[in-house]
Amino acid sequence: MKIESVQIRNFRMLKETDINFEDVLSLVIGKNNSGKTSFLSILQKFLSESKPEFAFEDFSIEAQQ
Repeated sequence: MKIESVQIRNFRMLKETDINFEDVLSLVIGKNNSGKTSFLSILQKFLSESKPEFAFEDFSIEAQQ
Protein backbone atom coordinates (compact mmCIF):
# COMPACT_ATOMS: atom_id res chain seq x y z
CA MET A 1 0.00 0.00 0.00
CA LYS A 2 1.25 3.47 -0.85
CA ILE A 3 -0.25 6.60 0.66
CA GLU A 4 0.07 9.55 -1.69
CA SER A 5 -1.80 12.22 0.27
CA VAL A 6 -3.73 12.82 3.50
CA GLN A 7 -6.55 15.23 4.35
CA ILE A 8 -7.16 15.98 8.03
CA ARG A 9 -10.06 18.08 9.33
CA ASN A 10 -10.68 19.19 12.94
CA PHE A 11 -8.25 16.85 14.68
CA ARG A 12 -6.48 18.48 17.65
CA MET A 13 -4.23 21.26 16.27
CA LEU A 14 -5.03 20.42 12.65
CA LYS A 15 -8.06 22.40 11.50
CA GLU A 16 -7.65 21.90 7.73
CA THR A 17 -4.52 20.08 6.68
CA ASP A 18 -3.66 18.56 3.30
CA ILE A 19 -0.35 16.71 2.98
CA ASN A 20 1.16 15.21 -0.16
CA PHE A 21 3.86 12.60 0.35
CA GLU A 22 7.03 12.31 -1.74
CA ASP A 23 7.85 9.09 -3.60
CA VAL A 24 10.88 8.13 -1.52
CA LEU A 25 10.96 10.02 1.79
CA SER A 26 8.78 12.55 3.61
CA LEU A 27 9.83 14.41 6.75
CA VAL A 28 7.62 15.97 9.40
CA ILE A 29 9.28 19.24 10.43
CA GLY A 30 7.79 22.22 12.24
CA LYS A 31 7.94 24.56 15.19
CA ASN A 32 6.78 23.52 18.65
CA ASN A 33 2.99 23.30 19.00
CA SER A 34 2.45 23.22 15.22
CA GLY A 35 0.68 19.83 15.05
CA LYS A 36 3.49 17.36 14.25
CA THR A 37 2.47 14.96 17.01
CA SER A 38 -1.21 15.31 16.11
CA PHE A 39 -0.40 14.38 12.51
CA LEU A 40 1.60 11.31 13.51
CA SER A 41 -1.06 10.30 16.04
CA ILE A 42 -3.89 10.28 13.51
CA LEU A 43 -1.75 8.38 10.99
CA GLN A 44 -1.08 5.77 13.65
CA LYS A 45 -4.81 5.48 14.43
CA PHE A 46 -5.73 4.77 10.82
CA LEU A 47 -2.76 2.59 9.92
CA SER A 48 -3.07 0.24 12.90
CA GLU A 49 -4.95 -3.01 12.51
CA SER A 50 -7.46 -2.18 15.23
CA LYS A 51 -10.47 0.10 14.81
CA PRO A 52 -9.53 3.75 15.46
CA GLU A 53 -10.86 5.16 18.72
CA PHE A 54 -11.24 8.88 19.37
CA ALA A 55 -11.72 10.89 22.54
CA PHE A 56 -13.70 14.12 22.78
CA GLU A 57 -10.41 16.00 23.24
CA ASP A 58 -9.15 14.72 19.87
CA PHE A 59 -11.45 17.14 18.06
CA SER A 60 -10.61 20.81 17.60
CA ILE A 61 -12.21 23.35 19.94
CA GLU A 62 -14.34 24.66 17.07
CA ALA A 63 -15.63 21.16 16.31
CA GLN A 64 -16.38 20.55 20.01
CA GLN A 65 -18.65 23.60 20.14
